[in-house]
Amino acid sequence: MTFHFKSKQQISVEEYIAKAKKLSILDPRVEGHVVWDSATWDITAFVKRTRNSKRETIGFHHADRLRSRANDPEFAMNLPFGDFAKAYFAFQLNENATKTGKFRKSNVFGHKVKFCRILDRVLESRGLPGRLDLIAKSDLNKVVEIASKSHKRKAAETMRSIARVLEDAGIAHDLKSWWHPELQDKRFRSRVNEDFLRKNLTEEEVSCLGEAFHRAKTPRDQVAMGIVALLMCAPSRKEEVFILPAKVQALDNPGEGYVNPDVPFNEDCRFKAGLRWWPVKGGKPMIKFVPKEMVPVAKLALERICEHTEKARKLAKWMMENHGRVFVPENLQHVRATGEITRSELEEFLGVDGNFWLQSRRILAAKYRTGENGKPIAVYDFAQVEEKCLAEAPDGLPVLSELSSVEYSEALCVCLKNQFAYNAEARPYMIEALSSDVVDLVLSGRPERSKKSGQTQPAVPSIFERFDIRLKNGKYPKITTHQMRHYLNTMAQRANVPQSHIAYWSGRANVMQNRNYDHTDKLYQVEQIKRGGKDENLPAIRVVDDSDVENAAYETANLKMHLLSTLFGYCNRRFNQEPCDRAGACRTCTRLVCLGGSKRAADQLLRDAERDQKSLETLRARQAKGMRVNEKTIEAIEHSHARSQALAEAVMDPANEGTLIRNTDLGPLIEFSHAERIIDKKLAELETSRTTRNLT
Repeated sequence: MTFHFKSKQQISVEEYIAKAKKLSILDPRVEGHVVWDSATWDITAFVKRTRNSKRETIGFHHADRLRSRANDPEFAMNLPFGDFAKAYFAFQLNENATKTGKFRKSNVFGHKVKFCRILDRVLESRGLPGRLDLIAKSDLNKVVEIASKSHKRKAAETMRSIARVLEDAGIAHDLKSWWHPELQDKRFRSRVNEDFLRKNLTEEEVSCLGEAFHRAKTPRDQVAMGIVALLMCAPSRKEEVFILPAKVQALDNPGEGYVNPDVPFNEDCRFKAGLRWWPVKGGKPMIKFVPKEMVPVAKLALERICEHTEKARKLAKWMMENHGRVFVPENLQHVRATGEITRSELEEFLGVDGNFWLQSRRILAAKYRTGENGKPIAVYDFAQVEEKCLAEAPDGLPVLSELSSVEYSEALCVCLKNQFAYNAEARPYMIEALSSDVVDLVLSGRPERSKKSGQTQPAVPSIFERFDIRLKNGKYPKITTHQMRHYLNTMAQRANVPQSHIAYWSGRANVMQNRNYDHTDKLYQVEQIKRGGKDENLPAIRVVDDSDVENAAYETANLKMHLLSTLFGYCNRRFNQEPCDRAGACRTCTRLVCLGGSKRAADQLLRDAERDQKSLETLRARQAKGMRVNEKTIEAIEHSHARSQALAEAVMDPANEGTLIRNTDLGPLIEFSHAERIIDKKLAELETSRTTRNLT
């Protein structure tokens, strides 16, 4: 008699897998449940999707083998590692599904399963296929080493997570202490590095984009560059453009209200146009404001996209009204009545070569009949053809995106199948959502590459290469769609737009994410200083005479060292010692110094005074109607209005031309200090408590 003993680690693996099989996501009674025995899991019901155009899957096949044969046992992961990987992701998906409204995107799981396949390959190379209990720290290091440069940190995070699970489950030992340099906190990394700076667009690259947009002639180029133009109008992601409705509105005056640091960004009347938007990264549905200079570009881009996608929207509407039927042109309506279709009619109907289409779908001729030339003509069953055509319909039809609730018949980025694909014929019987690959291929092109079959896939030139649009160094621009988002965020940072406004404009739920898009670093500041020069149109600054010459020289040097330009003049606050708590409220700040005779400062002050006047009229009208209005808000705006007028008069006074006008010289200012407010509050509470004790 032979006895087979199992180690504690093997028992722990079986217990971990058995526990995973009891999770709700594997329950057949749950809609969209996962099938454990399948090597390719459909996780569509448990992840966040921006579009319904395709199913979301993860495959537990071997890293070196074909995905198309993933369900073949020969191509599965080595056991018991394969079952452990399934259990690991079952727990991950179950946790994701229980967090209502907090679903993670499918690519999060796609990356993790890829690193699991690499770990399986590493164990197999050591002669230990599937041996979870013998995983060493060197194996985890090898996975991070094999991962691509852009995914090394994600690989390290996945390996750390797996190491903790293995040790907590009692499967492996001494893995929790594993650490890799890629896990170093990004907060302690230098922000000034070439990889980080390359994310932002240069003015030269922006100019190349503009030239490519206006020179685009073909439908593919016009649609792709139209999407790029929309991304340049507001800081967005291309996924957000793909779920916009076709009747997207370019509003002329979306925001009305007064402008001060406390006004929400969507009420800033300085913006005169906007687009309705559905952020995909936590932000609420909103109107993204477009600078007035970009309004004509946005309208032209929308017009071009709508023109080339109108046919697909009409087809989508027909499909919704005729559920279960495929569209047939007028000249082929007889095939539906007879139930038969010939090869030539099929090719006209499909818009592609009928031979390959029939073979790939395993459709055989129903019968043959003699043609006019005496040769036999194959006749196919139209019902079978129609069934195969309807199987190509996008998932989720008729809804394109659950996020924006837009349907295919109303979507901006919907097209005929393969309509904008490179080197492929459009299929007039079916629709699909516009793929990001279309935009990426037009913008970045594709190098020549070899297929597994040994054939060579030809290179696809970018729009810059086709129109010979080059940078000054003679090279073609290499631009991605996400760089536009970095560029607009950096412009807002350099313009000192409040962080909450930048987050709102970008559709972020967390303001702290702004720092990842801020390229206003030391290298940029040094570059700006190097480019700086004299402006001969500005009047010379005359320093006020002082009886103490040495003191006057020191004050002058100190002023030059800490001078910061504002819309109205200069600020002499020492920003190297403390941040500014009056950002955006320079007119009522004690640190403001204006230059007499500056037309730019005077015009800006008068514009702000006029805006304050309109705000006061609006607030008083609301107050007259009995609506609730904060008296302190009216008081602050009145003070700001009076200060703007006083500063404008002083700046425009010919007697003050070329002199420095300090804001404090024009009367008292309302002080703004959080520390003083807290002290005053504490003193008031202390006085109240003393009064109460005395009365007692």
